[in-house]
Amino acid sequence: MAKILLVEDDEALSFSAASWLRRAKHIVELQQDGNVALDFALSGDYDLLILDWELPGMPGSEICRRYRANSGIAPIIFTTGRASIKDKQTCFDAGADDYITKPFAMEELVMRVTALLRRPATIVPEKTQIGCITLDSNSLKVTVGDETLELRPKEFKIVELLVRNPEQVFEGETIVSRLWPTDADATVYNLRPQIARLRRKFEDRGIELIRTVRGSGYSLNLDAIKNKQSASDV
Repeated sequence: MAKILLVEDDEALSFSAASWLRRAKHIVELQQDGNVALDFALSGDYDLLILDWELPGMPGSEICRRYRANSGIAPIIFTTGRASIKDKQTCFDAGADDYITKPFAMEELVMRVTALLRRPATIVPEKTQIGCITLDSNSLKVTVGDETLELRPKEFKIVELLVRNPEQVFEGETIVSRLWPTDADATVYNLRPQIARLRRKFEDRGIELIRTVRGSGYSLNLDAIKNKQSASDV
């Protein structure tokens, strides 16, 4: 599950692409104007960008160049009707990671997105285990011991964020930016019910998964997980 910025001024194409990507469990934000898209890319917390070449306001190649110049690290896929080697070279020189020529099958776009997300700037394994908890980002499953938990997509995303960064404390606003589209007007008040449900689900298995750090946010409760594992090993 990833947060994707899709920049395309062809409405039919953008809605179709977004539909396919959402079916693949991704959060997708749509933009049509190049200048607005650059602002979103620089201020949002995206896992991947999909940029059309020809856009109102600013071309995709310039968005890509400025995004990289401002230390943007998310993978970038270009979509365009241009197919010459020179055009492709322009995209890759600007900082693109992949290139897909229009018209294209939506299945191919989803496959390319999946492939790029498997090799981010820092290589992340599909499976991560901490104590008795195993997280599988490929199947979107979390298990406690041998039991698979039924988690909603946003609940899984919270667990994934905490398990991937077990020593880090996340502000509520940071977690919200990862779970909701930028224009969704979501706040920490939308996050709290997700946290409460997660706590109940793990507490039913004897684990206090999430630690609240007063004034700072949330973190993984490593001590509780280790204690649960130690008790299971006895």
